[in-house]
Amino acid sequence: EYHAAVHLLREAIKLDPSRAPYHYHLGIALIRNPRTRRDAERHLAKAAELEPYNAQIRVKLGLLYKEAGLNKRAEHYFREALFVDLADLHGNARDGVHVASTGGVWGTVAFGFAGMYETGTAMSFDPKLPERYERMSLRAQHHGSRMLIELDPEGGELARFEPKDWLL
Repeated sequence: EYHAAVHLLREAIKLDPSRAPYHYHLGIALIRNPRTRRDAERHLAKAAELEPYNAQIRVKLGLLYKEAGLNKRAEHYFREALFVDLADLHGNARDGVHVASTGGVWGTVAFGFAGMYETGTAMSFDPKLPERYERMSLRAQHHGSRMLIELDPEGGELARFEPKDWLL
């Protein structure tokens, strides 16, 4: 039940406002309703503040801004997600990368810049490439089909590969 979950998350935040997962999950729940998107933004931003190493939160903020047509702000958060580990922004990557950051990088590229949307039966793309990007490509697998997706600001092409061609 959506409303019960939102209520419980709000109560959890009252009990302990320092828990990033509470803010994150409430933000994700609130994104679903256009009337509560500002509140969603506030909770996602708080989660990002509380967990500065979490790329996934930045990807979600980027997606929120992208859907609102705020592409510069979206790109800012997508870039933050990309560089959490790659640029060693927090001085802790010498021990290895964070698994969540690796997923955040892929999420930034696929869902952010490529605008990938998956419905369960179909995949679509709405590319919003950064201004200085002419093209991008990524590989994905959907229902057993391995694909190479080539995108530019106007659209793109999809190539399906057989398993033996995947390593090329």
